[in-house]
Amino acid sequence: MRASLLASTLTVALLIPSGCRKLDPIPEDADGAASWLYRNQDSEDTAEIIAAMEVVIDALAIDPEEEFVEGLLLPLDAESVEVVGRVAVQTLPEEEQTAVTEEDLDAGTYVVLDEQQGMVVASIIPCTVREVVDVVIRTDQDVVQGGYDVYDREYTTADDSLDNNEMLGWETNYTISALGTTYEATILGQLRFLDEEQTHAIARAYLPTPGVFTRGGRYFRQDYQLDLFAPTDDGQTIHVFAVWRDMNLGGFHSSNPAYIATVSNAFRDSDVAIAAVCNPEE
Repeated sequence: MRASLLASTLTVALLIPSGCRKLDPIPEDADGAASWLYRNQDSEDTAEIIAAMEVVIDALAIDPEEEFVEGLLLPLDAESVEVVGRVAVQTLPEEEQTAVTEEDLDAGTYVVLDEQQGMVVASIIPCTVREVVDVVIRTDQDVVQGGYDVYDREYTTADDSLDNNEMLGWETNYTISALGTTYEATILGQLRFLDEEQTHAIARAYLPTPGVFTRGGRYFRQDYQLDLFAPTDDGQTIHVFAVWRDMNLGGFHSSNPAYIATVSNAFRDSDVAIAAVCNPEE
């Protein structure tokens, strides 16, 4: 497995059982905590989710003067991808693992955990968490962010559910052209606040089936996304975005350093675009 660039020394206590199930203890490292957050994004134990968010945020050591930090993460584990319906080859009996073909992977029947490239970026956005979230959940992200050939997002839950601190879900169908390739994909996402004051929020999204290249490219097999929103002492927003991706874009796998640099820059630009909407005078 690829080594992580992140580490955390924060000690976390054992968890209190949630209303419906007992959660695993929060790992003390950023890789483990990020995977834990992805797996437990919908847990009733919101206090533990906030505690795990602090592990990741502390590990990133965000400097307000730098405005943007980035790093790498280890792949998600089998339990984490299972919560969004993906089946890891590693969970199959050994004789079945050897029978898995490239066609099976292209069809999305199974995924290979180690093929994910984990990336994480973070920045401080000069708006409150609620103001940032209001931009993130907009259905016209093609207007907010740009860069799409086609973009269509629809809510799959009531569009006012965030007012009750409930889960807001959506489905996004989009087409993107880049580096001489064009692909179509569907992303399913969900976001929730973790407290009545709406100062902490967490979102999880994923690629339910592989994307399809209509021009160039090779495959887009896995994409898992995690957004963390937490307040700074002066009322701004720490936004952490993690993605675990298995894509081959015209011969460049998502683990290629040039690909990672390009995507990290795009994530930085995304937060700049969010800030331009929620705080246009900044």
